[in-house]
Amino acid sequence: MMMKRAGLGLFSPVKGVSMLCMVAALLVGGLAGASKPAPTPGHPTLLSPHSDPIAVHAGQVFVVNTPADTLDVVDASSAQVVARIPTGIDPVSVKVRPDGNEIWVSNHLSDSVSVIDNNSDSPTYLSIVATIQDIDLNRKSTRFDEPVGIAFANNAKAYVALSSTNRIAVIDVASRKVLSHLKIPAQEPRAIEVRGGRLYVIPFESNNQTQLSGGKPEDLDGKLVTFDARKLASSFDSVGFTVDVVKQPKIPDKDLFIFDTQTDKLVSTVDTLGTSLFGLTVDASGNIYVANTDARNHINGKAGTEKHGLKELDNRPYLNRVSKVSAAGEVDFFQLNPLPPRQPNRKEAVATPFAVKASRDGDVLFLTSAGSDVLLALSVKTGEVVAKAKVGSVPRGVALEEDAGGKPVRAWVMNAVSNSVSKVAIAGNSALQVEQTIELHDPTPPVYKEGRMAFNTARASSNGTFSCASCHADGHTDHLLWVLDTPHLVGADQIEPRLSQTLRGLRGTAPYHWDGVPGDPYGGRNAASRKHLPPNADINKPESAVRHVIDGSMATTMFAHGSEVTNDEGKAGYLTARERDAMAVFLLNLSHMPTRGRAYSDRLSEKALTGFERFHVTGARDRKNLNTSVCGSCHTLPYLATDQESMNVPSFRGALDRFITQAQGRNSVIDLGGVQEVAEDGFPEEEVWKRMLNMGEHGRLWPVIDMFKESSMGFSGAFARQVTLSAGTSGNVLTQDIVSALERSAREGSV
Repeated sequence: MMMKRAGLGLFSPVKGVSMLCMVAALLVGGLAGASKPAPTPGHPTLLSPHSDPIAVHAGQVFVVNTPADTLDVVDASSAQVVARIPTGIDPVSVKVRPDGNEIWVSNHLSDSVSVIDNNSDSPTYLSIVATIQDIDLNRKSTRFDEPVGIAFANNAKAYVALSSTNRIAVIDVASRKVLSHLKIPAQEPRAIEVRGGRLYVIPFESNNQTQLSGGKPEDLDGKLVTFDARKLASSFDSVGFTVDVVKQPKIPDKDLFIFDTQTDKLVSTVDTLGTSLFGLTVDASGNIYVANTDARNHINGKAGTEKHGLKELDNRPYLNRVSKVSAAGEVDFFQLNPLPPRQPNRKEAVATPFAVKASRDGDVLFLTSAGSDVLLALSVKTGEVVAKAKVGSVPRGVALEEDAGGKPVRAWVMNAVSNSVSKVAIAGNSALQVEQTIELHDPTPPVYKEGRMAFNTARASSNGTFSCASCHADGHTDHLLWVLDTPHLVGADQIEPRLSQTLRGLRGTAPYHWDGVPGDPYGGRNAASRKHLPPNADINKPESAVRHVIDGSMATTMFAHGSEVTNDEGKAGYLTARERDAMAVFLLNLSHMPTRGRAYSDRLSEKALTGFERFHVTGARDRKNLNTSVCGSCHTLPYLATDQESMNVPSFRGALDRFITQAQGRNSVIDLGGVQEVAEDGFPEEEVWKRMLNMGEHGRLWPVIDMFKESSMGFSGAFARQVTLSAGTSGNVLTQDIVSALERSAREGSV
């Protein structure tokens, strides 16, 4: 719980800096009684995303310390940490208000923004003076779920990206209140920026117009449409169908949204800039640059019509690039590696372009490569890499120090997994030199850290252009169908395209993948065999099941066709035995995100209770026509998953973080009834699941969505909740209610 941890072990440069947070810490920390030592606070592994996690202002560097739940302040001249300011849980973005008097930090798990006083003459200098959040007091749950990017229109108005609900919150700076929301008809808006009276927004999970090759019977052409979509939608699997992965131009692919900051009206949108959109910057001339990867899952997608497999993908599932949109609206792409079939030198390859910043003089782009651990300088005219420097593990943020003319003189790089800051000297835009590395306090267990490094490194792939995290960013899914080296289903004559699955919540759900083949500690039949097979993992060592999946991926998906490389234990592929072992432990302990509708009182709404009852007991029809089979028969408690012989039943936990459903997305084919309308709206998850649950009596299963929203992912609803106590807030009804809930949860030991 944030309040118990706030202020502990922290220091500040002036007296009373942490006072507002310390009041809360003492309030809750004293409940256990003086006779018992306080337990060591834990921290779940949740992999919150980052956008602009580092900023420079007036000789100070502000960087989010996500694993330690602080904003760390580095003196730019000495490169020393001079303050650690407690924030909410998992701070992921930091912005300095235009006048410099406040620093805003978004807390992804606390569903809040911490406002920090940055006036050096103030008695609360470098203290949190306000917590911005939006709580429904009736439901006692947040309406400000999973904030990421922050941008200021001016000193009076700010924007915050609410990633999980596909909205931008418009905030009045003076009152700290949410005024309104800007709807984004696309998935996971994270990176946002204001420049020249315009707000720029990119959705992280933008899709790339790929789907199964289904359609209407009259449109069958053997290319875009190879089967009747309605027939497969009502089938258990695609055995007997000819299925490909194709690019379907009917699917919306909105990648950039531009709003007027005076009216908050949408001005324009730009399509098809990439698939996973990580970073955004706008230069002084109005040119927009988007750091992204573009998926190539359709390149080897003809598994049915041409019997494609992994070989046809050339070990290049993604293009790594920067997309440029000129002020006139023209689009260009800066490719960071040679285009296939040409392959880059493995040691020179660039993977996962993440943070991007344009210099104020308009000459250079600075770009971090999160999969290759480098900082790059690019020509804004040609996209050519003119300089490169090796930094820490998984760099996700860059901030620039510039001279009076806007010429960059130094870059500060936030390295997310090594949890460090690289101080990089810039000489004439053509040379980058790391001057110093500042290590930040990090409570992460060493094996988790090592495993996360292995998960994110492009050294795992033969050509160095992608990592495990490329398909599973932040441990999740890219929501795409892929043709991989998977076993044929019983009776099938082709590789079945499969939807990437989330890696969150693996513990207790083995065997893995849709077909239940890898990581099987039980043995028996599976979707690819009617024979009773022996286990391929040790039931007493759950990490061995994850390790089996990792070994298989290293030898297939990550491995160039025909390569004979082996690691130090003689297994095919890259990464050492130690790295693979660490990754298995790390992934096994990766949790689902807390649900967006969980009340901090841990009380379920009537709708959620109805959802539980209909999911597990009475089913889709009323009691007069009671089903003998209900959703919960297969999606059983506690993980809402089951191992079955014909198909591994996936977990419904985290359902509202996924907008493509089922093993092949067969109910998301654009020509099926209602899909086009949902797609135009950005595939909002609740509407997607309404279609999925539209069985039996119309709408009867829709309360299951409330069950999804309010279910526990293993955390109390009070987890990560926070308030700022001050003379102005102590009498507030919301403040008192949250404090009471936190006290109660502390007494119960649930936080």
